[in-house]
Amino acid sequence: MVCPYPHGEGFALRFPRRQAPNELPPLPDSKKLLATFRQYNSWLVRLGIENVGALNNAIQDHRTAEIILVSEALHEHRIAEIASRILEATRDLRIVLIAGPSSSGKTTFSKRLAVQLLAQGISPFPLELDNYFKDREHTPRDEKGEYDFESLEALDTHRLQADLQRMIAGEEIQLPRFNFRLGISEPGEVVRLEKDQLVILEGIHGLNPGLLPDISQNKTLRIYVSCLTQLNLDRTTGFPPRTPVSCAGLSEMRATGDTALSRP
Repeated sequence: MVCPYPHGEGFALRFPRRQAPNELPPLPDSKKLLATFRQYNSWLVRLGIENVGALNNAIQDHRTAEIILVSEALHEHRIAEIASRILEATRDLRIVLIAGPSSSGKTTFSKRLAVQLLAQGISPFPLELDNYFKDREHTPRDEKGEYDFESLEALDTHRLQADLQRMIAGEEIQLPRFNFRLGISEPGEVVRLEKDQLVILEGIHGLNPGLLPDISQNKTLRIYVSCLTQLNLDRTTGFPPRTPVSCAGLSEMRATGDTALSRP
């Protein structure tokens, strides 16, 4: 069972799930996601590389440097737009949370966003979520008995929330620093935020409401970073967006001599 469904200027093909082949699940209203794909498509048209074949032709025509420069410029333009939105909301906004899966570019995005904020007169303070890991003996384990570092329970959310509230209030605090070799939390640097200074907090749990449940949503802005878009092989054959990320991870392993990708 395949059902076309009018959607915006086109239509969406709806397929049933394997568990219920005679039923169509409801179509989610993903306006932001749809807008992202449409913007990405317009970028590809602008670059003249709507599929892998067109990309190969562009490389043969010695347009590689041009494509990279224009792609970087489009990315920076988008980050500048986000920075402008943050500037408009700085009266109440104090914390910017950046979430996304592993290898999605969260750290790179955070650094570029910080540059754009500095260019607009905002001095952000980067806070590393990894420093709020619990001591190894208190780290939860998964069903295989291995440490589950991606679980929210692996973080000391109570201290994180308390530290952020004190920082926002202008108090001087001592941050933790996690020693990954020993698996324990140690005293870190002593900091005090400047007036109206923003905190940029990056981590996979940035969208999780359980991360900062007692801090007002008016004081936070949550940004999701992910490799959602893809470059199709041709007009009818897709290319899974996670494939380039997996290849990049394998290349990094080979370059460093690692035998497996793992968290600390």
